[in-house]
Amino acid sequence: TFDFAGHGDSTRPFDRELLQREIDAAYEFLVGQIEVDPTRIAIVGHSMGSGAVMEASLRNPERYAATVAISPVGAEVTPLTPRTLQLQAGAWEAPFQANAESLLERAGGSSDDFGNGRARELVVVPAADHLGILFRTPSHEAVKSWLDRALSADPALRESYSDYRMLGWLLQVLGWMVVVSSM
Repeated sequence: TFDFAGHGDSTRPFDRELLQREIDAAYEFLVGQIEVDPTRIAIVGHSMGSGAVMEASLRNPERYAATVAISPVGAEVTPLTPRTLQLQAGAWEAPFQANAESLLERAGGSSDDFGNGRARELVVVPAADHLGILFRTPSHEAVKSWLDRALSADPALRESYSDYRMLGWLLQVLGWMVVVSSM
C-alpha cells in the first residue's frame, strides 16, 4: 500500500491526475516482479479509492482482469468497461448502495460472463456502514470468491490460509493507545 497525495503521511496536495499516476506507478512496479502474472491482476478500492480504481480500470482495461469497488463513488462505467466488476455497499450506507445500484445498471446489470470479462455483481453487505464494511467477513468472502472466479484461481489452494493481518493491525492500534495514554 502507499499514501495517496493529500492523505496519510504524504505532504503533497490531493490531485486526481497525480492519484492516477501513483496507481500507474504501483502497477508498473507490480508487473516488474517476476512472480506476478500480468494477466491476473485485480484492483480493489474503498470509497474515494473505489473511484480511483474504477478510473484506472476504465483508462487501462487491458491491465486489470477484475475491479472491486467497495462503497463506490461515481465512475463512467459501461457494459464493456471495466472488465469483471464487483460493487459492494453496506446495508447501512444508503447513498453508496443507491450509487452502486446505478453503477451496476450503467455497467449492463448483473452477469456471470467471466470468460469475456463482462461479469458484474452488486453485493450488499449486511449490518455494515461506510467503514465497517472493511471489517465484515461477508465483504471479504465476496471479494475472495469474486477474484477466484475472475482470475481463474483454485479456491482449494487457499483453504489452509489464515489471514491474521487484522489482528496485527489491532495489536498495533492497542500499542499506540498504550504509548499515547502513558504520555
